[in-house]
Amino acid sequence: MGLVPLRGGEIHLGGSSLRGLAPEAIARSGIALVPEGRRLFGELTVEENLHLGLAGRPQSAGADEDLAAVAEVFPIVGEFKNRHAGALSGGQQQQLAIARALVAQPSILLLDEPSLGLAPTVVDLVFATLRTIRDRGLGILLVEQRAQRTVALADRTHVLANGKLRLTLTPDDAADTDCMVAAYLS
Repeated sequence: MGLVPLRGGEIHLGGSSLRGLAPEAIARSGIALVPEGRRLFGELTVEENLHLGLAGRPQSAGADEDLAAVAEVFPIVGEFKNRHAGALSGGQQQQLAIARALVAQPSILLLDEPSLGLAPTVVDLVFATLRTIRDRGLGILLVEQRAQRTVALADRTHVLANGKLRLTLTPDDAADTDCMVAAYLS
C-alpha cells in the first residue's frame, strides 16, 4: 500500500508499476486494504466509516449503489449505521472493515489476518463472505494463520518462510493434514 518503501522488486497492477506511488494513489489504482486490527474510527458511526472508504474510489459514480450492495452482504452496516464503530463487537467491526474496503471498488482486496480474535461462528461468516466476494470476480490477497481455511478458500496458497517461497498449495491440499504440517515445519 506504499506505507513502507520497497527494498527490491516491483509491484504491478494492470501493467503499471506501483513503486514509489503515494498510498492514496495506490488506493485509487484499485487496491483496498483491510488491515490487521481493522483500524476503524471508533468515534465515528458505521455510516461515517463506510463513507471514508469512498475516498479510494476511482470515480464517484455508483457510490449509493455500492453502499447498498455492502449492506446486503453485511446487514450490520445497515442495521447499525448510526452506532459508533467502537461500540460494535469484534466480528461486527471486521464486517465493517471489509465493507469499507469494498465500497472503494477495488480490483484487488488485501486482507491481513481477518479472523484474528474472532469467535468461531464469526470466522465462518467472514470466510463465507470472502468466498462470495471471490466468486464475484474480485481478486483477494489474504494473509491468514488459519491455514486449512485459507487453503480451502484460495485458488493458490503460497507458504513463505524468511521471505522465500517454500510451498504452493491448492484447495485439494486443505484436507491433507500431513501436507499442511509439512508446509509449516519444513
